[in-house]
Amino acid sequence: MANGRIKVIRDLVIKVEFEGDMPEVGEVVIVQNADKTPFLVNSLSDETTAVCLNIRSSKTIQRGMEVARTGKGVEIPVGDPIIGRVLDALGGPLDGSPPVEGAQTRNILKLPPPSTNFSAAKPEILETGIKVIDFFTPFVKGRKVGVPARLGDGHVKILVPFRHRQMFTLVDCRDEFLLAAGD
Repeated sequence: MANGRIKVIRDLVIKVEFEGDMPEVGEVVIVQNADKTPFLVNSLSDETTAVCLNIRSSKTIQRGMEVARTGKGVEIPVGDPIIGRVLDALGGPLDGSPPVEGAQTRNILKLPPPSTNFSAAKPEILETGIKVIDFFTPFVKGRKVGVPARLGDGHVKILVPFRHRQMFTLVDCRDEFLLAAGD
């Protein structure tokens, strides 16, 4: 893996200049100091510079320090060995126990594979029993319906029976009402 050097330090944002092979966005790079401080590559500003985040908030880094690529992202242990453990965002122990050894690790920034078993739910019309409402503004179950009306228009007298039959949830929005059609 290619190595780089720290060029600019601005609080928790560090610019690292690499010679040759650049790290990927989301890759962890390690500072070659006593703490082995990890940085997360946030973006690539040009062909040789990576903008990194100091994810451990270490104050021991200085300009000119060497940085090594790991070829990995932020990986934490998963599975049975971590049940009952308290870990930080990088997989380090917070419960005073020794670090988790031999556990399978998973990259926390990697997205899961896309699911292909989506099924579209058929919209179902909620019959209110009032023909004018059912014809002009049919309510679909599970969706929200706005009733634009001012105070004194009589919309509450129409909608309260639906609420008593638990067909809707009324949400008072000052001068207007918002309905959430029931299941």
